[in-house]
Amino acid sequence: LRLWDTNGKLLHTLNGHTESVFALAFSPDGKYIVSGSTDRTLKLWDTNGKLLHTLNGHTQLISALAFSPDGKYIVSSSADSTLRLWDINGKLLHTFNGHTSFVLALAFSPDGKYIVSGSDDSTLRLWLGGNWQDWLKIGCDRLYNHPALVHAKTEEAKGAAQTCLNYANWSNTKKAQFLVNQGQALSQLDRDIKGANAKFNQARKLDPSVTIPR
Repeated sequence: LRLWDTNGKLLHTLNGHTESVFALAFSPDGKYIVSGSTDRTLKLWDTNGKLLHTLNGHTQLISALAFSPDGKYIVSSSADSTLRLWDINGKLLHTFNGHTSFVLALAFSPDGKYIVSGSDDSTLRLWLGGNWQDWLKIGCDRLYNHPALVHAKTEEAKGAAQTCLNYANWSNTKKAQFLVNQGQALSQLDRDIKGANAKFNQARKLDPSVTIPR
């Protein structure tokens, strides 16, 4: 890649890709550049020409790239029929599967909540994009009263319930009620009074007005 000023002066040559560079985008604040190549990698650079991160995951050439409006996320598309969402530190957050052929184009919505993609399979697809906490909240909301979380028995289920409490952007009132529901399950189904009281006490700390069953 070559970075020029608008007078035509060459500022930096960015070396790192090993095959043709097929796609690139500037971040909204103009501080970063992301490039995609037929070498199947994305590379994130600063505008001083420094390579910050190499992003691996796609299995074929990178066809299009876009930054989210807030500059915190990058979405890439590929001839491997997938889109991938990354954070600005190069961490892969999500892989979007659904297209059946080369994904040719993509874009974020202005509010950053959605991604649209167009493919050689003759379809456009609209995806939920942006903040991973948006997706987590949707999943946790759907499972709010599900026994798998309320009466979590395995370590995986307990971890999922704690993840919802910590990261799903629930209000303190909603967190408190969830903890009360967990406490009720412990009391009624497991006869674990000590465990139930611990949940009730956590709930009171979050929302003193929450109703604790007797």
